[in-house]
Amino acid sequence: MQVATVGPAAYAKAAETEQLGQATQLGQDFMTLLIAQLQAQDPMEPMTSSEFMAQLVQLQSLAETSEMNQALTDLLAVNSRSSALALVGRTVQWQDAGSGESGSGTVSRVELGGGEECRLTVGGREISMSEIVAVS
Repeated sequence: MQVATVGPAAYAKAAETEQLGQATQLGQDFMTLLIAQLQAQDPMEPMTSSEFMAQLVQLQSLAETSEMNQALTDLLAVNSRSSALALVGRTVQWQDAGSGESGSGTVSRVELGGGEECRLTVGGREISMSEIVAVS
């Protein structure tokens, strides 16, 4: 029986694949803009090398900012999952914001959704992490 990996390595691999796709798309977008710019420029006053380098630096900065944003998003997801897993066996108080219903109980199960908020089973009821108001 093969067991799927759930942990930072699995998240890192998924993030790496997604970043590669974003980098490829960013490169394609840059080339499209560059070609359009070269076709529309005035032949009597072509773009200087310093202007071209400034655009390349801006593109690199945009790519790095995008990668940093994705890394922070992945870090938040891992942190949320870790926090949810740490609640197993702990007593929590919860309140449903929509209905106002509240209760407490011991967390018996954590369901790690793909990209969604973690769901906890407390006393036979499934709640989200955002409904927790106290932990003891």
